[in-house]
Amino acid sequence: MFLKTILTSMACMMVSASLAALPRVKAVGDCKLLKSDSDELAVKLKGASGKGSLVLRYDSEQLDLSDFSHLAVEAENETAGRIELRVKATSDPNDPLRQIDGRCFIEAGQERELQVLVFRDALPAGSPWSKYFSRTKALPGYQKKWIFPKDSKVLQVDLTVIWDGLNGQDNTVEFSLPRGAGEYALDKTTPDDLPQPLVDEAGQLVSETWDGKVMDLAELPKDGKTDLGKYSSNGPLPEYSKFGGWLNGPRQKATGRFYTKKIDGKWWFVDPEGYLFWSLGVTGVGFGESTLITGREQFFPEPSTDKDPRLWTADDRELEEGEVVFNYLYSNLKKKYGETWITDHTKVCLGRMLEWGLNTCGAWPIESVLGQKRVPYTLIIHPGQQSVGGFDKVPDPFSEEFKNGLRAEMKALGEKYANDPWNLGIFIDNELHWSNGNRLPMQIIDQDSSVPAKRGMIACLKVKYSNIKVLNKAWGTDFASFDAIRKPGDDISGKEALWEDMALCLEYHADAYFSQCAAAVKEFLPGTLYLGCRIHGAVYGSANPVVQKVASRHCDVVSFNIYKVSPKGFDAPMEVDRPWLIGEFHYGTGTHGIWGRGLIPSMDVNHQAELFEAYIDEVLEHPNVAGAHWFQWADHVTTGRYDGENYRIGFVSIVDRAYPTLAEAAQDAAQSMYEKRAEK
Repeated sequence: MFLKTILTSMACMMVSASLAALPRVKAVGDCKLLKSDSDELAVKLKGASGKGSLVLRYDSEQLDLSDFSHLAVEAENETAGRIELRVKATSDPNDPLRQIDGRCFIEAGQERELQVLVFRDALPAGSPWSKYFSRTKALPGYQKKWIFPKDSKVLQVDLTVIWDGLNGQDNTVEFSLPRGAGEYALDKTTPDDLPQPLVDEAGQLVSETWDGKVMDLAELPKDGKTDLGKYSSNGPLPEYSKFGGWLNGPRQKATGRFYTKKIDGKWWFVDPEGYLFWSLGVTGVGFGESTLITGREQFFPEPSTDKDPRLWTADDRELEEGEVVFNYLYSNLKKKYGETWITDHTKVCLGRMLEWGLNTCGAWPIESVLGQKRVPYTLIIHPGQQSVGGFDKVPDPFSEEFKNGLRAEMKALGEKYANDPWNLGIFIDNELHWSNGNRLPMQIIDQDSSVPAKRGMIACLKVKYSNIKVLNKAWGTDFASFDAIRKPGDDISGKEALWEDMALCLEYHADAYFSQCAAAVKEFLPGTLYLGCRIHGAVYGSANPVVQKVASRHCDVVSFNIYKVSPKGFDAPMEVDRPWLIGEFHYGTGTHGIWGRGLIPSMDVNHQAELFEAYIDEVLEHPNVAGAHWFQWADHVTTGRYDGENYRIGFVSIVDRAYPTLAEAAQDAAQSMYEKRAEK
């Protein structure tokens, strides 16, 4: 069948796009256009250091990528030094949601092709793939995301070169014209074209082979014996203190707990023994995620006879009636270690982290790694969240549900982990839907006054306005009472006072949330750092300054999940100067039998490792960033976790075999990060 052929050959398939009309080309920045024709482009770089771009405009005929999985550009570095290449393609230069981008590095005298994944919109209604894979993020040659070029057509491509320390005058870079690469054929196929079963007993794709694939389940017990011998008792890197701090750095006051300190303009953690600490971590240490079986049984082998309930639960999610899920990683770990799999797995996970230089267990680790006194860890809770108007996953800090849920969860953690010096801190919530600007308070204003968040808004407005008449005068409205306040029509242009008051109410709402969280940490986990709520891309930066400023009032560390090709230039508005912690980042490969390339794609495991090291180098330069955590420890299964994510992003596979390139990149970063962080 056609798609079976694609599954085994897509990695090496290259299909050239039909040439569209030649683009208009303009050089901007520190470069000069030397050549522009139907075959290639060439630029001369100006100066020893700089940044220059070729801007290609397809005004007469857009570059059509609808039949291709990737946009490809070749570049030849004819300089004497290393350069960075960035490629951005967009269907609308004024809309950041209509673009794709990528980056790579090219050594002196070398040629390299950069392929950038073409993300696509969700599957159209009626697609045969939706019957079995409606939640799944990636399928063969296809990956959906909320950021994608409209209709897979490109109006503008930017080819950007960044360089530093070049010598000589003849610093030239040549490019091919951008073109489509790799075949997009999902719309020409159906799930019936997939192998059935699709995955084997270990959860691996049956139609491909790769280095590290388990070909016989008898290999797993041998892996277990080898890994236990290698990782059970090893200690930290020579550069690290017992807690993973900078052993040879300037020592600070030892308090027995982690704290933060700004030194020479840069924020650091300080470990319990007084050593400076930069948190190089990974989320989900040891944790495995389940995949949905129900309704697509033909894609799986015969059900396991192992009735261990840990293999059949949905990662703390509530299953719908009749749904069946299965956790292939946990099943493989039981085959690898036997009945002691949790204890043995915990030892190996922590031992691997120590060898690779990962000094922090980020959010959502398997519980057994906590409190082992080998690697510092973080905690995370998700107290009661409500829906407000059209918004879900938002806190209502004025509700008893939230208040009681927060205190109950914090009390339970306090009974287990209070006063543990290995606890770096606690996150409360993840990627809350604060949204941008005043969208949240504009939802709250239309709620009935029985909604706690609306009562909080009314209380805020009553502090500013002595009575409803004063508010009506400012807003140009005629409400009979504060309880009657609603959004005064769809057109609020010209109502500056209303808009300012919505920002004030958002601040009041956010302050109630963050202040209660900070107070609960202080009460139940005294001495523990409050690490914030892991603010994501729809909120950080200029999207919602109010929430970030309020977070800085109450959080010891403000956390952000920063999924970008490069984090360089990231900034966030703060009211109080605080350290920042990057709670999530990654680059996925879409290899090793897993279709998804993550939120930020890479071309293969070597490119993934290269981007990992570049990301860490760049955030080490930022004075506020005191750590970064990779998402996540283990790959997703090909068929996707319960909510559909199916990315090849792990340090280990679902058969618990490590990816050496990523592990080595982490170790290389760890061995040099403290010296780099301390550079003036």
